[in-house]
Amino acid sequence: MTSRRDWRLDDFFIDSDFSSLPLNSLQGNQRQTQWNQEFRISSSQTDFNWSVGIFALTEQINRHRTLKISGLSDILFNSRTKEQSIATYTNLTYYLSDKLRFHAGLRFDYVDKRVNRDISITTRLQKDRAFFHVSPKISMDYLFSDELVIYSSTGLAFKPGGFSVSATSPALSEFDSEKLWASELGLKSQWLENRIKVNMALFYYQIDDYQVEKPTSLLDYTIVNANKASSYGVEIETEVELLPGLEIEAAFGYTHIRFDKFIDPVTNVDLSGNSPPYVPEKNLTIAAQYKHPTGIFFRSEWRWNGRIYFDDTNSTAFKEKSYSILNARIGYQYADINFYLFAKNLTDSQFHKFIFPPNTGTPNKSRSFGVKVSIDL
Repeated sequence: MTSRRDWRLDDFFIDSDFSSLPLNSLQGNQRQTQWNQEFRISSSQTDFNWSVGIFALTEQINRHRTLKISGLSDILFNSRTKEQSIATYTNLTYYLSDKLRFHAGLRFDYVDKRVNRDISITTRLQKDRAFFHVSPKISMDYLFSDELVIYSSTGLAFKPGGFSVSATSPALSEFDSEKLWASELGLKSQWLENRIKVNMALFYYQIDDYQVEKPTSLLDYTIVNANKASSYGVEIETEVELLPGLEIEAAFGYTHIRFDKFIDPVTNVDLSGNSPPYVPEKNLTIAAQYKHPTGIFFRSEWRWNGRIYFDDTNSTAFKEKSYSILNARIGYQYADINFYLFAKNLTDSQFHKFIFPPNTGTPNKSRSFGVKVSIDL
């Protein structure tokens, strides 16, 4: 599998003082190019399945930005970041019996990141950091019947460290890898000839060096590491076929996540016990869908999100209360042809997708309509 990505943001402009006066503005451009290559071999046998693979990535991001402040000289932000990574992995499945399966996986990752950043008001940053991680995982599932499967899993994962090119201070420009120990216990079930499906999962995460995004000044936006965090919760999904072609779906998620130990390196304030930003505590989705044998279909879904904090201090000034949106689609779907009309946020709900100091936010998209056509060849 080979893929290439070329993403460009050309000549963007931001009114960075967020007022009616032309005091501050930010303009520039950005380009990201990425290559991915993966080779995988797999085998399937009666009681033993395996796969092995190797993955490689190379990515470069060039950023050029100019901050214009009324009455002062322009501040130039120029940076180039490079990432090269390689990984190898294997996954095994062994049938201990007709009902019990054992799964094991192991992955080795090596990531090299380089930054060359020049800001006209601070010291130039040129640095290279490498990260090596081993990620094992084991799981088991037991088939009680054709209708019920219970499974459990535990394993390690990581998010590599790197550099914050939007932090003017070199001391705040680096962050370490985030390490995760994830454990899960769940069930998958189907009843009445697959007319009713119920899936449930309980999870528990232990996280070291949790990566926290945060603004530190009018010019700075960076990532810092919280020493320890933990999270637990539940996810429930149901699907019911009321009539031929008519289905009702519901999904609920609850996530309790807190910093177990976190001294803010910017303010030296103890934020232990707070919730990390950008993680809603509860979410709920209810949907109805009807598909006629001719291919005509209709779908409507209602999504609700609980309150969410946008900063690690959990300030009420940077909190969005719960909100909901209603979406709908109607169209034709048959074989390799898909055509539908869609409506998003039919009730035109108003809420913020992001809030940051001093008192600024990104609103959600208002009510919108459109059409989509796709053909698989």
